[in-house]
Amino acid sequence: MAIKSLDNIFKPERITFISQPGAVCTTVLDDPNVDAVLAIFVPQAVTDPTDTAIEVCKFAGSTSKSIIAAWAGGQSMHKGRQIFSNNDIAVFHTPEQAVRAFMTPVSYTRNLKILYETPKDIPVEFKLERKKLREKFEVEYFKRVGIEMHRCRNNRRQQTYDRNI
Repeated sequence: MAIKSLDNIFKPERITFISQPGAVCTTVLDDPNVDAVLAIFVPQAVTDPTDTAIEVCKFAGSTSKSIIAAWAGGQSMHKGRQIFSNNDIAVFHTPEQAVRAFMTPVSYTRNLKILYETPKDIPVEFKLERKKLREKFEVEYFKRVGIEMHRCRNNRRQQTYDRNI
């Protein structure tokens, strides 16, 4: 049995095992830093996908941690997938699908953390002097586009064009 650690952003354990899947499952599931397990299996000449699925299912019943499986391959993997389905373990045909399913709860948890963050203090009321702001905006905007604003007697605005056409 060989156990290799692959450090990246999520720090998963990358496991290669040939003859003792039970020992690997015990090691990974007993680690307090592991919240869930993603078991990826591809057909090999020296391993049986059905026996490996049975071994993984034995440990799934004895832990509260989530287990997701990707049994990639053709017809030889069908029995293994069926064993996972019968034991209520999510099983996928490709590692990409399994990783997507594996990361969904992670994204959900991160989004919940963001939602529960306390925002900075923001005043409840804003004092805006709308008339002054509107006049300032109109003067600056119309000056930029070449239009002068004049007040009429009835206090309505009248626009005159100063452009030479």
